[in-house]
Amino acid sequence: MNLINWKTRSSNAKIFKYIENDQTDLVFRAINDGEALIHARDEKGSTLIEVAVWAQNLDLGRSLSRMGLTMANIDSAAIAASIVMPMLLS
Repeated sequence: MNLINWKTRSSNAKIFKYIENDQTDLVFRAINDGEALIHARDEKGSTLIEVAVWAQNLDLGRSLSRMGLTMANIDSAAIAASIVMPMLLS
């Protein structure tokens, strides 16, 4: 059972852009300064940890996991495809 009070933010929110652009220091600064919430989701329901995994920023994913986020709600098949497809296309 998931009792987390998720907050929906725009996919264009700075926190998601920081993650996608591998700006880990800005991710932590935004969370620590209250500019972003650890329990944010985009309009599609993707959490910060999910966006980090999609962006193949696994170190950030591990750090977010230590901050309390989990991988429980991530579509693992979609994540695997996002990692494998670029290798197949190169």
